[in-house]
Amino acid sequence: MRGRPRKKPPSATGGESEISNDSGTRERMLEAAAELFVRQGFASTSIRQIAESCSVTPGAIYNHFNSKDEILYSIIQSTQEAADREMNLAFERGGSDPVAKLFEVIRALTLINCHHRLNALAGNKEYRGLEEPYLSEILKGRRRLRGNIERALQAGTDAGLFVLPEIAGKPSVRIAGIAIGDMCIRAAEWYRPDGSATAEQLATEYAKMALRCVGVGEFTPANENV
Repeated sequence: MRGRPRKKPPSATGGESEISNDSGTRERMLEAAAELFVRQGFASTSIRQIAESCSVTPGAIYNHFNSKDEILYSIIQSTQEAADREMNLAFERGGSDPVAKLFEVIRALTLINCHHRLNALAGNKEYRGLEEPYLSEILKGRRRLRGNIERALQAGTDAGLFVLPEIAGKPSVRIAGIAIGDMCIRAAEWYRPDGSATAEQLATEYAKMALRCVGVGEFTPANENV
């Protein structure tokens, strides 16, 4: 049973007390699960494999999570919450300038996908494998993040600063938002911490590309060190 809480099975040692109920252990389980989901897929990964990869029993996993769906949901939710926080701060940094606002929002979203690379990959690749009610909650979060991009695009369009693709003769913030958002999300697919560009450098270039996508030429961030 995946979509609803299940009874926690006893561990192989006769109980679940062999592992402390601390956040560090829980995070270690989430990291192991994310790596497995990316490597072999959500459907092909078992609770036992997650347990083995972080040297605990399946019972210890159930001490923290009711199901495999809850594990994937937790991975995605934590990344979405981080993105929400950073994008809200980005709006504040952008101030009243729509160009700066879009720059900061796209830079923030790209950084999240680089800094939380495994979680982003697992979530973007496997979220449709979730059962309800988890899937609906994750879809709501994805719409919220895209809505932040669309809000920044709309502000620049209203100010006459952005040129967006047109549908039926009207600028479409939705199409522009999907295209730019997908660009940010896919940074996780090829970014490497030991690569030629840092996450910060990559995020800055992505933000500049997003501006060029909507017709903005040269732009110098208020903090030129970003």
